[in-house]
Amino acid sequence: MQSSADSSVSRLLGVNILLIGAICLCLIVIATLAWRLMSTPISVIAVTEDARIIKPEPLAKAFVTDTRVLSFASEALRASFSHDFVNYRDSFSQARSKYYTSQGGKSFTKAIDPILNELRERRLVMSAAPLKAPSLVRGPYLLGGRAVWEIQAPVALFFEGTQSRFPPQERLATLKIVRVDLSENPTGIGVDSIQLAPYIERD
Repeated sequence: MQSSADSSVSRLLGVNILLIGAICLCLIVIATLAWRLMSTPISVIAVTEDARIIKPEPLAKAFVTDTRVLSFASEALRASFSHDFVNYRDSFSQARSKYYTSQGGKSFTKAIDPILNELRERRLVMSAAPLKAPSLVRGPYLLGGRAVWEIQAPVALFFEGTQSRFPPQERLATLKIVRVDLSENPTGIGVDSIQLAPYIERD
């Protein structure tokens, strides 16, 4: 009986040792895989609107066409100045993250903060419409190791309250659009600065 009991204990001990060994091996494998995943650089693949892959290009190369840059500027302006007093925080954040560089976001915030304060205090809805198509003032040229475009676009800013509408404010928006890494913006470009000035149409 004693011999049988000792044999059972030995078998159980052996099984436990094997289980512990298997568990340790699994933990080592899991830790190794986790380390590999964490240390492997993430490759960003950008695609066009029709699902064609965009190959990474050096920031100094202006691989984006002037037409696309002008279209991007129009989209950015429309999103940047379409807000209401309820959802302005969300719409502002979305426009900033989608169209602006880190530096451009600061410029955008400075330009629009007084407007957002007025929306909130007077409970207004704001929208923007182009007065003319945006124009390429300069570029693409190389600055700081990346391609740059300077765009100007006259826009009308409309404000409407619950019981009143206000005359549109005509502004000339000047945007500096720069090449960015595809991990920052899948379009490969972003607004690096924006300025608003009164718009006076010239004959």
